[in-house]
Amino acid sequence: MSPQRTDTGWSGQVRRKLAYETAHPDTAITPPGPGTCLWLARQGGKILAAGYRLGTLMDDLEWLETGRKNPGVSGSLETEADARALPAVRAIGGHTATLAHALTLWAVRDDSRPQAEVRKAANTAMDALDAALALLYELRSRLLTEIRESDDQTAVRVDAMLARSKEGPR
Repeated sequence: MSPQRTDTGWSGQVRRKLAYETAHPDTAITPPGPGTCLWLARQGGKILAAGYRLGTLMDDLEWLETGRKNPGVSGSLETEADARALPAVRAIGGHTATLAHALTLWAVRDDSRPQAEVRKAANTAMDALDAALALLYELRSRLLTEIRESDDQTAVRVDAMLARSKEGPR
């Protein structure tokens, strides 16, 4: 049975936020405001994570920091493959957070007046999509290579088993 988080309420999430900000003074966590309905975590001008709820944002930040698959539950990456894929998955997460923020700004635009920041958000969304897609294709290519290698190893084992079965009982 997995341990459960005890800080799931609002005050617990605020404590997690304050603790994170204390441990990471270079990261700014901002609540939803004009132009966005997302909690955002920014570091050096880059969006690290975004979430519609503070708890979701904090879970994502914890996952980015620890590599835990289930935030709040003990345990870490289970395989070497997880460790190889994690940087790309983290980067995709950052691009999708940027995309979510940019699309939110675009969605609430007012076409009756000039809004340079909204047009810039559209460009940012396109850049984030392109970057995420490039990483997804890279992961797909790597996975296909690993699948082929695994299938080749399986074929060798099957051939060996068939060869032994033709030799008969020992």
